[in-house]
Amino acid sequence: MRWYTPLRPPFLLLTPACVAVGIAAAAAARAPVAPLEALLCLVGALLAHASVNAIDEHADVARGRSPTGARTRDDYPVSRSSGGNQPAGKGSSPLATAASHASWSSPGSSAR
Repeated sequence: MRWYTPLRPPFLLLTPACVAVGIAAAAAARAPVAPLEALLCLVGALLAHASVNAIDEHADVARGRSPTGARTRDDYPVSRSSGGNQPAGKGSSPLATAASHASWSSPGSSAR
């Protein structure tokens, strides 16, 4: 397992697409688009998305989700988590655990 696997990189491709739609909508409305602010928006959105993916990966391991991605009896019927990002027979990866704890305990976080 690579260090970035818990961040679910294939799903992070959606973030730049959504930010690009927002920037295009602003430009279409003839609103000024500052390049630095657009870049900061993209970086912030990517960090938020990656941290949510890491939290979800950590939660999957904590509730005993199969490392193969197979459903367990505790999964919700609509759960389609990647599941395969977890090392077989082990707990959550160090990155997923650290990102999960950092995301939930960061200053200004309303969810505690």
